This record gives sequence, structure tokens and C-alpha cells, in this order.
Amino acid sequence: MAPIRSTIGKFFQQLQLPLCESYGMVEAGSITFRPADSKEYGSVGKLLRGINLSFEPDGEIIVNRETPMTLRYFQCAEGENERTFLGPGRVATGDMGRFDADGNLYLLGRKKELLITAGGVKMHPETIEQDLNNSPDVAHSVIYLKPHAAHLTCVVDLVPPGGEEARARVKKFANSLASAKKAAQFVEVIFTDAPFTRDNGMLRPNLKIDRKAIAARYLQT
Repeated sequence: MAPIRSTIGKFFQQLQLPLCESYGMVEAGSITFRPADSKEYGSVGKLLRGINLSFEPDGEIIVNRETPMTLRYFQCAEGENERTFLGPGRVATGDMGRFDADGNLYLLGRKKELLITAGGVKMHPETIEQDLNNSPDVAHSVIYLKPHAAHLTCVVDLVPPGGEEARARVKKFANSLASAKKAAQFVEVIFTDAPFTRDNGMLRPNLKIDRKAIAARYLQT
């Protein structure tokens, strides 16, 4: 799954509560582990024993396990087994990532969510969303690229109670990101009219954002 917010890791550290983190998937099991004494917030830790990673030319993470956890899907769409299970012990994760110099893995986002501008610039919306979510006023943020648009659009679900002052702080925070990071060149921030929940369909049962549902509701114009 996605890495936890760096602010959450720092919060638990201030409380002196040890918080560990692991990255994995059903098809390949646990892949990495970040111990409680690690300060590499934003990473999902280092590889576990018996696991190697390789990267496709586009940056997709491929897991190589000495002992495979799964061999194939029992029932799936046509071609899904071939796209995921690439060979003995080799599983395509669908995640984009990179290592730092110390061997910590950073997740950049899902391959299928990659945005490509009209000028050919590739951006991972999740990396920008992770930065935006570090604002104490933001419960959820979702980045979109409208067809033929030169800039990004950001849909923001505020932490209750919200209000005009919170909206102003979020816009200022978003503008500071746009100034510091070339990839975060969004000029339109849309605020939700209700919190994202499973009941209103904006969150999936696993509490992840439903990008299609949010786009259908807030990107009508």
C-alpha cells in the first residue's frame, strides 16, 4: 500500500510510541520493513531477506522472491496473470519506485495513475498528494490533469471543521509547493462540499480514495 504520511511517523516519535512500517502485496507478501528507530519518513524501509527488486524502464517495481508466495490468480480478467506473474518468483507490482543511496525504498505512485501532460512531461500524482496531505488542514487531496489542460487540478477534502481560514491556508500551502516543485504546477484548487467517506462513494471499502468517483463529482466543468 502507500507509505504513511511523514507527519504521522513524526507524531508517533514525539509520543515515544514505536511505529514500524512494511510494504507488501498479497501476490508477493511483505517486501520491505522500516523499523521504529528509522527516521527515513516517507520511505517504506529496506528489503527483507530473500527478496530482490528490479525496475522496468518506466520505473515499475518487479519483486523477485526466492520462494514464491503465489503462482497465479484463480479467476481474473484475460491477460492479468501474464501481466502480473512474469516468471518463477517474479511479480509485477504496478507500483513505481526508487531506492535512495542507503537502500531505502520510496514509492512514487501507481503505474496506472501516471499523468502525462500535453508537452510530454510525466508526473506521479501520489507524490504531490503526499506533500499536500502534510498540511494539517488536509484530510485527502486528489490530483488530476484535465484533458488538454496545461496545469493540474487539485480536489481537497478538508479536516473538519474546515472553513474559509482553512481554505486560505491550504491554497497558500499549495502555492508554496508549486513554487518549490516544478511537478506541482496546479493553479486550481477545488474544495469538497462534504467529507470523503465510504457511504458517499468517495472512499473505497479499504478507505483509499476512489479517483473515478471523485472526478465524476467534482470535475464536471
